[in-house]
Amino acid sequence: MSANASPPPEFLSAPELARLLSVSASTLKKWRWLGKGPGFVHVGALVRYPRMAVDAWLVANSGRRKLG
Repeated sequence: MSANASPPPEFLSAPELARLLSVSASTLKKWRWLGKGPGFVHVGALVRYPRMAVDAWLVANSGRRKLG
């Protein structure tokens, strides 16, 4: 990491995670409802994904052919 680079955020918004995973925000919403996606928290009315939960979910689901 260069001196000017900032560390990745501790929490991702649904649109940020959707871009990272190349899925739609509505897919993330469906996964939340079905309990399939990465762990999330509500901050008031907002949904946030802890980066550690996303990373753990990606590791646990690597090698699966279809996530949704």
